Amino acid sequence: MHRLDFLGKNKAAKLLGISLLIFKRLRKEHKIIRSSMPAFRRLYNIKGLELLKLHVEDLEKNYLRINAAAAFIGISTTTLRTRDKEANNRLYKHPYYNWRMFKKTDLEKIKKNYQEARYGSDQSNLPSIFRTDLPQY
Repeated sequence: MHRLDFLGKNKAAKLLGISLLIFKRLRKEHKIIRSSMPAFRRLYNIKGLELLKLHVEDLEKNYLRINAAAAFIGISTTTLRTRDKEANNRLYKHPYYNWRMFKKTDLEKIKKNYQEARYGSDQSNLPSIFRTDLPQY
């Protein structure tokens, strides 16, 4: 491996788009592993950092944070937290910030169940924002 395949902590944090403080916390949590190089330099593999960055970008496309998830379903964040604990759903955490994340496909199922429980299975009882038989503008 060449020295060019590695970055120091400042440049690695910049590559990931996070602060140095968050980078250090991730290092302590062993989410980022340094490479052992001679002369006791703390260097980080560029390929590993890029894979972590791709993982986070994919996570942010397919998952919603709690505020956006609650707005998507039409309930409060407190209700969503309570229902999540009661249902014992798999909890996803953002690798950098430890935010609670919800998978979009899971939210669609929760939204459908919530609507059926609240308004019944007949679409005519639903408020207009939830109805799929009306034209959307």
